[in-house]
Amino acid sequence: SSSSSSSASSSAASSSFCAELFGFPVELFSWPKEAKERWLQQSFKGAGPEGFGPDALTAQSEISLAEEAAVICFFLGLLFAPMLLLAAAASAALAGRWSMLAGASLAAAVLAWHPFPNGPRSWLLRTRGARWFTSALFKYFSFRVLWTAGGREAVMSGRPFLAFCPPHGVLPIAGLLAIPSINIFARLDAFVGTAASVVFRVPFLRYITAWGTVKVDRDSIEAALRAGDAVGIVPDGIAGIFDVNNEDEIVTCLHRRGIARLALRTGTPVVPSYAIGNTDMMHAWFDRWGIMRSLSRYFRISLLLPVGRFGLPIPRRANITMLTSVPIQVERRPHPTEEEVAALHERILAEVRALFEAHKSALGWANKRLVFV
Repeated sequence: SSSSSSSASSSAASSSFCAELFGFPVELFSWPKEAKERWLQQSFKGAGPEGFGPDALTAQSEISLAEEAAVICFFLGLLFAPMLLLAAAASAALAGRWSMLAGASLAAAVLAWHPFPNGPRSWLLRTRGARWFTSALFKYFSFRVLWTAGGREAVMSGRPFLAFCPPHGVLPIAGLLAIPSINIFARLDAFVGTAASVVFRVPFLRYITAWGTVKVDRDSIEAALRAGDAVGIVPDGIAGIFDVNNEDEIVTCLHRRGIARLALRTGTPVVPSYAIGNTDMMHAWFDRWGIMRSLSRYFRISLLLPVGRFGLPIPRRANITMLTSVPIQVERRPHPTEEEVAALHERILAEVRALFEAHKSALGWANKRLVFV
C-alpha cells in the first residue's frame, strides 16, 4: 500500500545509531541508570540518512580463551547434551538394560522440572558471573544493535510493545542476546522473549529461557503486556529453521499475521526488527522429503541435526546485528477485520525490508536478498 511504502521509505531515510555491545565493559552492566546512560551516549556510533558506509560494521570482537570456552560449553550443553540423554535412553531400551533406562528417565525428569531463575530479569544485573557470561556472549557474536533515530527513545518510554524480530534460524540467538541487552541498557528489566511451551521442559535446552521468557501463546503474551513488559516474538518460528540452508534470507512469515492481529486486539505498538547474521551461525541437516519438517511443526519443536563449529551443534562466531525501527503505533481494535490485519502485517514487512536494505551493505551483506515466503 502507499502508506506502507511511504512509512518504510521514511524509516530508511532517517539517521541511524549503532551500539557495539561487545565493547562495553562488564562493570557498566551494574552502574546506576544515569551514569550508564551518560557512558552510552558517548559510545554510540551515528550515521546520517545515507547510512553507514560499506562494511563499516563488520569488525569482529576480540574474546579471551576463557570467554570463548564458556560460550562453547554453554551451547554444547543446550544442544548436544539433550541428544546424548536421548541416545542413552534409546540404547538402554534397545539393549534391555532397564536400570540404565530408568536412570536416564529419572535424570531427564529432574532436568525437565527442577526450578531455576526465569525472571525477574534483574538477576543479570546483580550476579557477577551472569554479567561476565552475558558479556562473553556479546563478544562471541560481536553483537551490535542498530536503530533508526527515535527508536531507542520510544523503547525506553516504558510503554509495552511487540517486537517483530525474524529470522529464527536454527536457534534464535539474536533474540536471546536482545533480552539482556534491552533489559540492561534500555528498559531496565521490562522486556521478555518468547519460546514454544515444549522448550520449557526440554532438559538443558530449557536454560535458554533463563534470561526472561514467556510461552509463545496469546494468553501468556497478553499477560506480559498487561504487566508492563515488552515482548519479543520471532514470527517464522520452527518453520524458519528449515530455511537456513539458502544463499538468500528466506523468512517464512508472509502469511503469518498473528503479531499484527494481537497488536490490533490489544492496541500495542509494533517494533519492526531484523537480526542480520542469525542464519550464519549454524546450518541444519534434515531429510529432503519434508518428514522432519512436518514432525517438527506437529510437535512444535525442531527435530533436526544442527551443525556448526567443528561439525558440532556449536554456533560459529558469526557477527549478529539486531536492526530496529521506530514503533508502529496501533489503534486498538478488539475485533479487527482481516483487511485491517493484512494492512498492518504488510506495513510491518515493509519496514523490516527497509531496515534490511538500508543496512545490509554496512554489515557485509550487500549481495544478500530478503525474501518473504
